[in-house]
Amino acid sequence: LCAFDGANLIADAVCRCRFEETDRDLDEVVLMNLLDLTQSCLRSDVGVLLTDDAVWGLFEAAFRISGQARGSALLRTTAFNTLANMVLIVFGRTEDFLAMHPASQLRPPPPPPPPLSASASPSPAAP
Repeated sequence: LCAFDGANLIADAVCRCRFEETDRDLDEVVLMNLLDLTQSCLRSDVGVLLTDDAVWGLFEAAFRISGQARGSALLRTTAFNTLANMVLIVFGRTEDFLAMHPASQLRPPPPPPPPLSASASPSPAAP
């Protein structure tokens, strides 16, 4: 098992985690731990090895928790903050991702050519 497989298996386990609801308070503790784990998967050194599907799954898991109507305001706020932190982590590690995947198509496009100067523009035809 290599780091790539391990990181993606952990992310997949977080995304697929389901449990029978028993005690609301204890259930929320489990969900808060899952939120913490979603961030840890992205923030860890092997976070750049996660597939796009794994990263998307982590976002979906956090989003699903943030929308739970039966959850407390604390749980929903924590999930919302987790989502915001995840966005910051992903975009803050863009350089790391590009270094790991040099052939990536995520490289920024080349800058546009400079605009034509006034002297280079064709002059209107004289009447």
